[in-house]
Amino acid sequence: MIGFKAYRNTPTTLDLNGPILSYTTQPVDVSETESSTINLVGIATALPVGTGSISYQWYETGYGLIASGSSITGTATTTLTLNELNFNDSGREFYLEASYEASAYGTSDPITAGTARSTGNAINAPLVSDTVEITVGPTIVILQQPVSDTVAIDQHANFSVLASIGSSTGAGVPAPCIAVIDEVSTFQATLNTDWTAFRNKWPTRPFWIFRVPQRDGSAASVILPTVSPTDYNVEDIPRDEGQSGDSVSWFNRANLDGYVAGTTVTLWIDNSGSMTPASVGASYNRFVSDCAAAGILIDYQTSLINEAEGVSNENYIWPFIDNLTGGSEPADPNLIYQWKVNGEIPVNSTTREVEGADTRILRIEDTVAGIHTVACSISYPGAVNSPLLSNVVTYDAAGADVQRSILHLEEFDVNATLYNTRVVNLEDEPFEINLSSSLTPTSDWNRIYSINVPEEDIDVKITLRGAAGLGSGLFSGGQGGVSIWTMTLTRQQEYVAILGAAIWPSGGNGSGTMGGGGSFFYRGGELLVACGGGGGAGLTLNGGAGLGGGVGNQPVLTSAGTYPGDLPTANTTESSGGQVARCTIGDYWSTQGIAPCVSIGSTQFFTGKDGQKSTSIFTTPVIRGYKAGLNYQFNGGNGSGSNNAGGGGGAQGGEGGSPALQYGRGGQGFAAIPITSASVGGSTASTGMIRIEKV
Repeated sequence: MIGFKAYRNTPTTLDLNGPILSYTTQPVDVSETESSTINLVGIATALPVGTGSISYQWYETGYGLIASGSSITGTATTTLTLNELNFNDSGREFYLEASYEASAYGTSDPITAGTARSTGNAINAPLVSDTVEITVGPTIVILQQPVSDTVAIDQHANFSVLASIGSSTGAGVPAPCIAVIDEVSTFQATLNTDWTAFRNKWPTRPFWIFRVPQRDGSAASVILPTVSPTDYNVEDIPRDEGQSGDSVSWFNRANLDGYVAGTTVTLWIDNSGSMTPASVGASYNRFVSDCAAAGILIDYQTSLINEAEGVSNENYIWPFIDNLTGGSEPADPNLIYQWKVNGEIPVNSTTREVEGADTRILRIEDTVAGIHTVACSISYPGAVNSPLLSNVVTYDAAGADVQRSILHLEEFDVNATLYNTRVVNLEDEPFEINLSSSLTPTSDWNRIYSINVPEEDIDVKITLRGAAGLGSGLFSGGQGGVSIWTMTLTRQQEYVAILGAAIWPSGGNGSGTMGGGGSFFYRGGELLVACGGGGGAGLTLNGGAGLGGGVGNQPVLTSAGTYPGDLPTANTTESSGGQVARCTIGDYWSTQGIAPCVSIGSTQFFTGKDGQKSTSIFTTPVIRGYKAGLNYQFNGGNGSGSNNAGGGGGAQGGEGGSPALQYGRGGQGFAAIPITSASVGGSTASTGMIRIEKV
């Protein structure tokens, strides 16, 4: 028999008013992409509603209770947040437990058990939610978009796109390639064959060519592949000979700072005799340090690997096909390209020939004129953004009934400010920049006229004129020189005209009359033709005539030019003329290790003297090489004493007037290509002129 006191001392629990838990919101499966954020949500309720509270705790299947951290938050709330997900997170499973904190068993004083203000334990706590799975799918990233193209009918157009699985910062991008070389004697056909083999096997691997000056200091002589796709990158680097002060950062030049740790970069250095790894030893050591700091691995060979296989030591593409692979894999066969023209898959027909409609490079040729839209649909199994459509661009097949020889003009100043653009069909009219002789030039006269033919090579006749010097009283300024020649303007190659004017510093300065400025024609940064400006008239004499390129003695131009009097800047005092450089130097590019004659690369943008980038209406890339700024075009000699005339500008500036020489001499011309005709004088306008007409 249990006594009364014994009964009173036995603890008992009776949940007469405990609620029942249920989920109003169950967590659900979620699919996301790499580096994204996922939120899993579960919400429970307790009925009947009491004065207790619901608590939450998230769990991961196979691991148990989850603790909060830098990439996981909300582990004890209704919302679990997972940050910075990657492919390895795919397949993880989570669930939520909802518990009930009963007010009837609280610790407050007094405890209000047995009253309407208290609630007992939930009879089904803890309540487990549905188990959910997260899926982190791959993402398609377009690394290179197609660009619009216009061609004549019966001519092929190429459209290319480049995609990767991963991120644009390097994940999923195959090992980059860097070849360092000073000269190539291998045949063009051999390089083209190897480039095609390389791109067929490795369609997405970035390829960098670092060109080194030759031992005698002359520019690198490296043959580049000419077969499509010419999507390699070219950089000119110094031959540092182990001197750390002359080194440059290969790491930055190859844009490796965007690659994730663990990426392997493949490096090949010419060791054929004309150069060795020691020729670039300081830059190589710097590269090794930079890669180590970024966690990037290096797979390195010299041209001795070529020699061992009986391949030309200067074949810089061959090693990257099968030897320097960096552990990367060939293009993922599951990455599928499908081109669409006007929204339909292009096929061969009686009016159209198509190649590569299901590859990253589409080649299309029409026999009927028309303007079409082109885009590529890119698919990958399991990718969350599959299929992904590239930019939609224009394919213009120009009709035979409308003859086309299209020329584009962009007018810049040295700061890459764009003033004017023009599109001229040379079949309809010549292209001409003929600045009015009545135009009063200003001190910022010097403009850069960038010219290119975007559709096809064009055979042209070019007339270039230097500016005449100014007259004085009854005496005339000297006439500017004139040159006429024929040449082929190569498709997408930049050509530049710099036209002189009778104002300092284009022509020589004079307290009486100004010399006329010289006019110059460049292929990229390389001077092809210069016409001298006329000298200013003296008190009792006409000014001297300028010489066209190709007539008379012409100066031997070197890699460095001079201002009048060999002074470091353009000046108004020295009577002896200066001399232009053989190629443009440029303030910005001279600090980037780019040699004066070397191409800057294929780009839509013109670069100013301080690295400014232009914007243009033209979308076709241009192989540019003109380097704005420091170029020694202002080289006419200056008059000295009272009322003495300035000399003409040119390849070699004319001497300015002095007490012993009361007039300005004309500037000299220069020609690096065959000239049809050239004259001493012949141009009477005080501004230069260029005329381009179809042959």
